[in-house]
Amino acid sequence: MLLTAPAHAQVTYMFYPKISIEAPGTHYSEMSLAGVHNKTTAGISAGLELISSPILYNVSLGGGLSYQFTRKLDTDNYQGFRFITVYGIAKYKCATFMGVECSIIGNVGYNGNFLAAGHYAENYTVNDEDLSYALLGGVYYAGGVRFDKDIFFFEAAYKNFDGTASSTTFRYDAIVHYRTVSFSIGIMI
Repeated sequence: MLLTAPAHAQVTYMFYPKISIEAPGTHYSEMSLAGVHNKTTAGISAGLELISSPILYNVSLGGGLSYQFTRKLDTDNYQGFRFITVYGIAKYKCATFMGVECSIIGNVGYNGNFLAAGHYAENYTVNDEDLSYALLGGVYYAGGVRFDKDIFFFEAAYKNFDGTASSTTFRYDAIVHYRTVSFSIGIMI
């Protein structure tokens, strides 16, 4: 059976600005010989998504941009980190109950910027040794549920942000993973 949209269907797009509160998460630095786990403080993100009306049955597609405000590790003398992310969105409408649309969402994208201070700063000193890092982005993915009612929506999602901190001083790369659960609210415009 060939799956196609009806010939008369017209796809429209809507903007969805949103604010996300990210629960305390985990920050894991994976180096060649060992890894370091740390807990993070809660954080806030601002984002904008562009999502289509259903393209094929109950599936909508789109894209988004998210900016994380700085969050910190639960360690001393660490000034924080953040990611700026560009991602694609797939949204599958599962059901509607009492006017509330329930959807499963998935995001895949790239952290264009991994920004940090303190430990990952460009010039950080440990035991009178100057360290220098080059920070790069990495893969981003998320999955969760979304509830739409009129022009408002609520979303809960698990998110994974990856980045790389390359030490030019000691010649090693640390793969950085930041994982959190976020709760978002927004409007459709």
